[in-house]
Amino acid sequence: MKLSVVAPVLNEEFFLPLYLESVLAYADEVILLDGGSRDRTVEIVKSFQRKTKKLKLFVQPQQGLPYSDDWNEGARRNFLLDAATGDWVLALDADEIMDDAFAAVREELLADPGVDAYGFALVSFWRDPFTVRVNTPGDPHWQTTKYALFRNNKRIRYAPRRHHPILLYAGKPFWEQRERLAERLDIKLFHYHYALGPRIKFNDNRRGDVNRFNNMGEPDWTFTPQNYQIKTEPFAGCHPEVIRGFLAQAPEFFLPSEEIPKLDLTCLSFDRYQLFQALADLVNTLGADGLSVLNVGLVDADFSLFVPGQRVTWLDKSSSLDAPALPFADRSFDVALAVDVAGAMAPPIRESFVREVVRVACRRAVITTPHADALPTGRLIYHLTQNPYLKPHLEKGFPAAGEMEEILHKISLPYRKFPNTGLASWMGMLLASHFVDGEKRRVLDRFFNWHFARQENRYPCYRLIYEINVETP
Repeated sequence: MKLSVVAPVLNEEFFLPLYLESVLAYADEVILLDGGSRDRTVEIVKSFQRKTKKLKLFVQPQQGLPYSDDWNEGARRNFLLDAATGDWVLALDADEIMDDAFAAVREELLADPGVDAYGFALVSFWRDPFTVRVNTPGDPHWQTTKYALFRNNKRIRYAPRRHHPILLYAGKPFWEQRERLAERLDIKLFHYHYALGPRIKFNDNRRGDVNRFNNMGEPDWTFTPQNYQIKTEPFAGCHPEVIRGFLAQAPEFFLPSEEIPKLDLTCLSFDRYQLFQALADLVNTLGADGLSVLNVGLVDADFSLFVPGQRVTWLDKSSSLDAPALPFADRSFDVALAVDVAGAMAPPIRESFVREVVRVACRRAVITTPHADALPTGRLIYHLTQNPYLKPHLEKGFPAAGEMEEILHKISLPYRKFPNTGLASWMGMLLASHFVDGEKRRVLDRFFNWHFARQENRYPCYRLIYEINVETP
């Protein structure tokens, strides 16, 4: 019996290496449908495709905001079912990992002629990989069993719903149709969305149970919904091997004894770490905890992890690059950061955007942008690697230092300029990272972050950082 694993993906660069390492060990084919990712999702998939023929990728960019009505999740999941060629389908999202026991019983499950679908015990982690959220009365969203493995036939389809489509068996929800269904609660399906990685994605907080209806900032783990309780208990089981390996490579990634988990940030990608560490240093020079910080960016990026004592609000600007306005009142934040956004905007609106960042800040405004001197190198790197991060900046052209400084002179506020990401090391690391993946890439990133991240902020550079002092005397 042939098994197809299917998943829609969008901006899943954190989970995909773990996910693919896991499913490729037991699947006969893996089919992914990308909805227009702006991070390294497609790049990661292609790196795995160079090593296996079992992995297929379809790309259908969505229209409008991520996870909105334009996404049409039901149609996309049914597209994946139609693309699957296996006798059985395992519908497993990118933030889900099957119990290691599944591979051992796979053939037994697929060979049973009396079963058309299996449900597994769903283990959903909450806040960190050591705490499990459990089902409570009145909670309309949480579940303890998930039917994820089923025969590949037209009797099993997703409902034509744009949000959270339920799986139908012969036109009825699975819980209403018990014929030829079986539960294997001894096999766990682990859900890591709220335990690892960004934990909040833009426009993905549809459930609202982390109290971030604007999809920005850190989850509010103390929030209690109106009609039900959020109840947790310590995790007493065993993580799948790929997760154990990931945590073992970063022994301080999460410490279960701490109220707020401690993160070992050096395991992050070198460019993300090098930039955010420099920005954290600027924020921390203000010498206070509890500062309100706005982080305006282009992809999911949890800057709050670098400044755990501050209150960070995240705003994704990727879908509104033609509109410079920010949806905040004047002087709303102690610090406003615009992380590589101006360089992805058309030159005529860059000044308006910079003025907006300054307007919402009451102490510091910080603008980061690729530097025009790095444009030839950026074009070469994109030609060689097709790195998706570079594309929006190359399309608009890297701003020259003179252009940004002319804008700042018009604003008439004191500012300082810093080099970020030395051009030679940036080029070398991007090329090296392109040819390694998984654990080798984490080792490479960690080595660079430990030994070179701060030292390599020098000219000639890929990026410039402008710190603007907006405090009134």
